[in-house]
Amino acid sequence: MKINKRSIRNYGLDTSNSELKDQCGDWADGVDLYFDSILPIGDNTFTIPDGTSGSKFDNGANIPIQSQSKSFTVESISGKPQVESVTTNNAGTIYIKYNRAMDQETALEPGNYKINGDTVNVDSSYVTFDSGSGDSVVKIKNVGSMLDQGTNTILVKNNIEDTFQNSISQTSMSLYYGSSSQKPSVTSASVLDDNTIRVKFNKDVVRSYATNKGNYTITDSEGNNISYKLNNINTITVDGNNNRTFDLKFDDNTLNGSKYNLTVKNIIDTEAKANVMDDYTTSVSGMDTSGLSVTEIVKRADNDHAVTMFFSKTMDDDSISNKSNYVFRDGTGQVKSLPGGATVTSSYDDKSVTIEFSSNYTIGSGSSSTSVIQLGVKDVVDQDGNSLDLGSYIGDISTDYSSDGPGLISGTSQMTFSGDDIKVKVSLTGSLDILDMNDFRVDGYTPDSIFSSGNDVILTYKSGVKNGEKIDAIKNCGESTNVSIVNSNSVDSAGRSIRTGSTIVYIPPTTKSDQFTAVSSSNNDTVNVVFNQSLDKDIQNQYSDDFEFKDTTTGKTLSPTSVSVDGKNVVYKFSSSSFDKGDTIKISANSSSINIRSEKHGNYGYTTYSPSSDDLDGYTVTAK
Repeated sequence: MKINKRSIRNYGLDTSNSELKDQCGDWADGVDLYFDSILPIGDNTFTIPDGTSGSKFDNGANIPIQSQSKSFTVESISGKPQVESVTTNNAGTIYIKYNRAMDQETALEPGNYKINGDTVNVDSSYVTFDSGSGDSVVKIKNVGSMLDQGTNTILVKNNIEDTFQNSISQTSMSLYYGSSSQKPSVTSASVLDDNTIRVKFNKDVVRSYATNKGNYTITDSEGNNISYKLNNINTITVDGNNNRTFDLKFDDNTLNGSKYNLTVKNIIDTEAKANVMDDYTTSVSGMDTSGLSVTEIVKRADNDHAVTMFFSKTMDDDSISNKSNYVFRDGTGQVKSLPGGATVTSSYDDKSVTIEFSSNYTIGSGSSSTSVIQLGVKDVVDQDGNSLDLGSYIGDISTDYSSDGPGLISGTSQMTFSGDDIKVKVSLTGSLDILDMNDFRVDGYTPDSIFSSGNDVILTYKSGVKNGEKIDAIKNCGESTNVSIVNSNSVDSAGRSIRTGSTIVYIPPTTKSDQFTAVSSSNNDTVNVVFNQSLDKDIQNQYSDDFEFKDTTTGKTLSPTSVSVDGKNVVYKFSSSSFDKGDTIKISANSSSINIRSEKHGNYGYTTYSPSSDDLDGYTVTAK
């Protein structure tokens, strides 16, 4: 093998570190060549000679390679290399990330590193370049005994060099090892392309939580929930770590708008006592490649002489209400301005406009001058002042609207408790112009109030109506029930009726106060707080202050020594003799600290406990 027509040995081939790749017996798929000296800067040519059957450069079928050459470029790098970060997997391995490829002999020498003042003394086989890092990340294994729980100091000596023999300045970095009470948080979220958002965390998180679609909510610039377009979540390995960076993969072209709001919640870290992140919401810029366009032109379902035109973005109301901005093509092929008797009305959300012609006009068919075959628009702008992609548009009028009304989007329903009321939000495939409360049901019950925002509909069940009978019935369903559309009185801006259908909605945990118990024993005292469904055990250590306890017999406030989850029960343990048999124990929810949540509902994520007024007021039980 030659470089620039000279044998590779002339460049100081390092035979001890050069190695075959993917080797199996006498066969290998490639070779990594290391050199003791710097290769020539600039363009170079690598040449491999003809192979010989059964001797050199042949494959398993004894077919030799033919001589060939490949060009490669060596770029000059000057200045001192730098340590970018030091991380750990909390299992005895640390990773030192440099800002460039490093020299194998010096970077992989254990003696060039110190941990808490002691030189790393592991066997050299435990010090390697991390796979896929391009020789820029050094992985040091089996150093757990040298690391302290908490903060550690990692020293990188100044005799380490990069591949161009530039020496590093001695560098000291801090590293946290072991359990920490620091909560995980999102350090960045950004759109990579029209179907990917990359999310990075500040520490290792449990992958099963980070890849659960139910822990992410994304809305577009109109406020519409588009989380249902999230297909899967991929783990991304960075510097040998695959527990901090994740790619959210959506349907193609989902993120081609200007702006999106992302909410991340419920994700826990990998500490022995897991920490739960605080809910995180941020705005991310989309690809903004979609432009402004007309998405649909339909004959109104409830008016034979009216046409509705839909736009891809929220429009400027003045421009879409301007009658002079519209034209139509009649049955003779002529393009005309709207007739004097036509009216133009924008929708409440400024995403569509309805044009009503006088009764002597026919819509969508015909061959006369009063036949409206196509509808056109020009000189309109969206709320940001952007014009149509081509400045104007004219298109056919659809009359096939029988099944195109808005419908439920499966998997978008969410139930929350607001005080003693219940709110259920569900997303539709389109917004509604007329909203009829009687179309909607949760567990078969009509809501007490309703409103819409964009494509979302929010149903409210009030505790003050019929003594809360509906609320009690819904809560008694257990962990889930159905939200459904049973009538078709609601219509969109084109007069198309809402479609019937149903989807599951998960119910947040509720207490079963009649099953609470307090037990005094010789070993310890115990209080059981019982819920209507199984709870998430992974974060049970976070539940310690969700409830407050007081022995009203003695007046003493009780502090639990431990907390655990047993199915539907949260078990609080206290020191022995904290209370006695016969004492009255008051159990109250703590309004300022609630972490109790349900088990994971597949891709729907979790539902979080929200105390009722009775929970906050508290319940009393007699200790046994």
